[in-house]
Amino acid sequence: MNYFLMAFLDTHKAIERIIATGISKESAEAIVESVNTKNDDVATKADIYELRTELKSDISKLEQATKAEISELRTEVKTEISELRTEVKAEISELRTEVTAINTNVKWLMAIVLALVGLLLRNSFI
Repeated sequence: MNYFLMAFLDTHKAIERIIATGISKESAEAIVESVNTKNDDVATKADIYELRTELKSDISKLEQATKAEISELRTEVKTEISELRTEVKAEISELRTEVTAINTNVKWLMAIVLALVGLLLRNSFI
């Protein structure tokens, strides 16, 4: 017989059943009392349901907090990406300006070198 389940039954009936199997009244009472003492550590369906409800609530709160944090991080990342794009575009624009200036200088230097070569060639044939 499952004495664990008897903890939820009428103790008098449980004692009578145990006595009917040939165990003394004192022993039967001790067994039932021992089982009932353990009953304090047993979770009832209501306990489990309450815990389940609390856990669901906690999980829901954690999900909401996590979603809020993800949303906040997403916004921060988008802002940082936008700022980086702006910085990169500005640097590219500066580099283009510098390259254009260098190209202009190179053109002038080539023109001067060609003029000097032309003068040297003219002077060497005269």
